[in-house]
Amino acid sequence: MVFRDFPVDYDARHDLVHELRLDVATVEQSVFLDNRIAADLAAATVVPRSAMAPAAVPSRAAILLHTSFCGSTLLAKALHHRERRVALREPLVLRRLADAAHQGLSVDAALPELARRLMQPWSNGAAALVKPTHVALPLASALLASLPQANVLALTSSLEDFLLSNLRKPAETQARTGELVTRQARGNPLDVRRLALPREPDFLDIVALQWSLQREWLSLVQRRFPGRMKVVDAALLYSRPVETLVASAAWLGDPLEAADAAARLQPLLGVHAKAPHLAY
Repeated sequence: MVFRDFPVDYDARHDLVHELRLDVATVEQSVFLDNRIAADLAAATVVPRSAMAPAAVPSRAAILLHTSFCGSTLLAKALHHRERRVALREPLVLRRLADAAHQGLSVDAALPELARRLMQPWSNGAAALVKPTHVALPLASALLASLPQANVLALTSSLEDFLLSNLRKPAETQARTGELVTRQARGNPLDVRRLALPREPDFLDIVALQWSLQREWLSLVQRRFPGRMKVVDAALLYSRPVETLVASAAWLGDPLEAADAAARLQPLLGVHAKAPHLAY
């Protein structure tokens, strides 16, 4: 089961797409499909995007949007099934597009084409579920517009859970919070300049602002595409995982019995979603 010419990377400044033959085992073994992919990115074939044939709009694509640190990797793994729907966790091309947009480059032409290429069916007919990095939330509305038939889930958490999650992160991760706020604020409907922020915000102030900005991007999707996105709270995923997985799969058009959902979740619960060898 393979995906020929999978777009593993994108050079936005030169409009070059890096393609690689990818098998489903590589997808499953990779924490994310970014620079941590379990494949040799240097082996990719580089082609000008303008020379590529247009990708068809996939009919059964699905998108999993999320705010950070909310369990989206767990949900994506649980929704993954080799024969039905392959979960693509944080493909690098969407991060590259988000980086390019943040740097002021236009991605209006590249985003629809790359999104459709990512979402093509696999060799056995399995549909794709793409989980973009939370850094790509500013592109969420454009992503939905590019994939008009895609069903959309959005996973998020409460402010309290988000604060606690950030407090548990290592210092290196915490140090990037300010940069993430800057990225999420660019073009955000929530105008940070109008907020009554503390003169010298502390770490938790910044984390709370990040949470608000991410939620606002999801709210924008709801306003632009009413009824198209189902929002799931992480607390529900953790307290009622089987029921949440069944409901999420149904929303994506992949009916799932409770017993099958429990079987999928059994090896995932109680371990770190990004490091399965660690208890969580």
